[in-house]
Parts: sequence; structure tokens; C-alpha cells
Amino acid sequence: MIQFIFKNDKREATTGIYLIDAARRAGIECSWRDRGLDQYITPQIIVKVDDGDFDHYDYSKSSAPSFWWFIDPGTDFERGVKIGQNFDVTLCSQLPYVEALRGRGLNAYWLPLACDPMHHNTIYPDVSSRPIDLGFSGSVGDCGGWNKGRPEILQEATERFKNCIIRETVKGQNSMINGSCKVILNDNPYNNINMRHFEAISAGSVLVTRKPENSAIEKLGLSDSVLFYENKKEAMDQIDFALKNIKRFNEPTEALAAHYWQNHSYSNRLNEIIEMIRTAIEK
Repeated sequence: MIQFIFKNDKREATTGIYLIDAARRAGIECSWRDRGLDQYITPQIIVKVDDGDFDHYDYSKSSAPSFWWFIDPGTDFERGVKIGQNFDVTLCSQLPYVEALRGRGLNAYWLPLACDPMHHNTIYPDVSSRPIDLGFSGSVGDCGGWNKGRPEILQEATERFKNCIIRETVKGQNSMINGSCKVILNDNPYNNINMRHFEAISAGSVLVTRKPENSAIEKLGLSDSVLFYENKKEAMDQIDFALKNIKRFNEPTEALAAHYWQNHSYSNRLNEIIEMIRTAIEK
């Protein structure tokens, strides 16, 4: 039995929920708590998913293998280190931070985020037939400086591309936006391969995104349907190019989505965690 630990009071679609869905689809018994362990349940695996808050519970007291999936190391590195000290393994979604975590004494490995094909898909036969040109779903503000420059790039996109939907994440609408837009704009600070990257590709959209450096993004699989930018002007130019040539992206977007469904789903990530345990036992 897998015990998942995370809060889910901010939005309905989170990494933790996707992992639970993957476990249940695989027929794996699982339980969910926001903090701590249930005294009446003895888990075989403990997986804590980053929810942005501190967790002071000492999970090392349990004999079960324990994993801490650190999602946003760029926003609060020290918080992640502190939490990781109570777990056997720290899984970091962003490769550039793995060595730094190891340098702080954590048993750290790279485990990228993923997609859920059950949620991140589309009803349209090809990307060129979608009704909306451009979309963005996420935090539209700068979040106290965490997303510095995002309001400006989103404002420019809104003014330049009239057939667009750019909005704060709303319950039940994130997947709809990704699956209904020809192009998804991604602002990914802190050198991150973030959730929007996986959601947009899985939904078969053209993705216009900042290229994270030293992130091993190439290992995930890329195609002509992922367009990179370094500044606001380049972002607008890439969106414009994609929309003017949208039919050329029909096959690349479909192929890349299929690749991500096959290799980068939350079912894949759950299996990778289980394989880590199996490998450790065999040693």
C-alpha cells in the first residue's frame, strides 16, 4: 500500500492527485493524508508530493521506504532540504538542482514531472482545427517576484493575438484550455521544466516556451512543435510563426503527444519509484 502525503486546498488538479489516479488505475492500493501517517495503517511505500508548504512530521520513524518529490526547488530550496532530511530519497523534478541537494547530504535523483493522458488530451482531430489561437492557464501575476516578467509577456500576448484565452487556473478549465488552443504559451522561470510543458505537449498543442538550460530537456523528447524563446519579442515572433504555419504542426504535435503518453505519464513516474525500491532490495 502506498501512502501519499500532500495538501490539496489550492486546485483540483495537482501532481499528487495524478499520482493517486495512476496508482488506482494500476490496481495499487493507496491512501492519502495531508500530513503525517495514520496510526492504524502500515504503508509499504511513503510518497510525499511537494505542495509548497512545510511539513515537520518525522517520516523517518516509519520502516517503509519514503520518497520526497521536490517540485519547485527554485522558489524555496532550503524548505526542500529541510523536508528531505526526513525521507530516504529526495526526487527533484528539476535536474539542475540535484547535485546541490546531494551536496546537502540528501539521497537525491532527477524525476521530472509528467502528464496524465486521461486529463491532458483533446477532442480535435488535429491542432490546426482548434478554435482558439493562443492559450495560457496558470498564475497570471508575478507571485511576489517568483514569476518576474510574466504579467508583461502575457499582456503583450493579449494585445497582439486577439483570439486567445489567458487566465488564472480555474477548476476544470485547465485541460480544456490546453486541448482547445493551437498554441500554448509557457513562461517557465527558475530554469524549470514545469507542469505546463507536459500538459501542453500531452494535449497536442504547439508549445512556445523558454528553453531551460542544463535541464536535459532533450532526454524527454522534442520535436518541431516545441518552439523556444529567450525574451518577450522572440516569444511573440514564435507564436506568430506557429499560427501562420499551423498546418505544418499537425503531425509533429500528434507524434510528440503520443511519445509523452507512452514515456512521460504519471504511471511511468510511479513505476520509476517502485523500480527504485526493487533495485535497492536486490542490492
